[in-house]
Amino acid sequence: KKEYTINKQNPLGDEFWPLCGISFGGLYYLGTKKGVYQFSLKENSNKNDSKEAISLADFNTSLHEVNFLTVFEKEKLLIGSNELQIFNASKNTQQIIYPTFSNAVSWLNNATSCFLDKGGNLWIGSRQGLCMLKKNEPVFKAFKNEEALFNGKLGHIYSLCKYKESVFLIGTIDGLFEIDENKKLVQHFNKGLVQNICRLDSDIVFFSGNAGIKIYDNKRVYEVGQKFKELKPYSKWQINSIVKVNDSITLIGTESNDGVLVWNRKAGTITNYSENQSARFKLDSKIVNSIYLARNGQAIIMSYY
Repeated sequence: KKEYTINKQNPLGDEFWPLCGISFGGLYYLGTKKGVYQFSLKENSNKNDSKEAISLADFNTSLHEVNFLTVFEKEKLLIGSNELQIFNASKNTQQIIYPTFSNAVSWLNNATSCFLDKGGNLWIGSRQGLCMLKKNEPVFKAFKNEEALFNGKLGHIYSLCKYKESVFLIGTIDGLFEIDENKKLVQHFNKGLVQNICRLDSDIVFFSGNAGIKIYDNKRVYEVGQKFKELKPYSKWQINSIVKVNDSITLIGTESNDGVLVWNRKAGTITNYSENQSARFKLDSKIVNSIYLARNGQAIIMSYY
């Protein structure tokens, strides 16, 4: 028989209201109204002190009222709270599960119990009713801008671009970031807003914002004139789309209301199509929202006039 106490230096008041509990990895975890607490089930080496302290679990950073705990696969603890989380004890990591069914948040906030069947499906009993999360059901994975995860760096996001397999570029109010499926975040440009990211080919990506047009290539940022000297006069412009019409011609849509740039990459020349140009290169409007390529190879300019 052992006695467990809450650390008196950190009074909890009514937040220590146990709702569920489970033995896992040599510890006993209590789900309460204010997160998960833990205490050891092992004998205390100091026999003169029969009391054991109950402490807040290390992975309790974003949990609210915890409605259920269950062992989920090997060395993994499933936590049902304002969100579903899996705690991996061997790796000391957390993963958030995003259920695909509608009103998932209201179901989780009102959950009363759970059960993991032999097929790996999770059943949740709730004041909403009974629901099931299939083991292999595809889910939408979100990367939340939490201080603990990204140090508060991912602010207002303006654009996303797939760079390589499982690697994405992110244009934000604070610059250009790269992120992979392991949530590793690297900032490559920190000189102001990056509004649009446009991929030219497998390696070279154009991005633009308050600092004009830049190029990202293999984890380095270049001035656009360093890579393509014919684009140097337009380095202070902003762009929103790049479309390769054929091996020679590439169209660039401007975000700065300057029409379309027709770039002949083989000849190294630029022609500006806008409403202010001569009749041959005149557009009905200098406003370009985006450019797309139709199936027949015809370029379509999305505009406003």
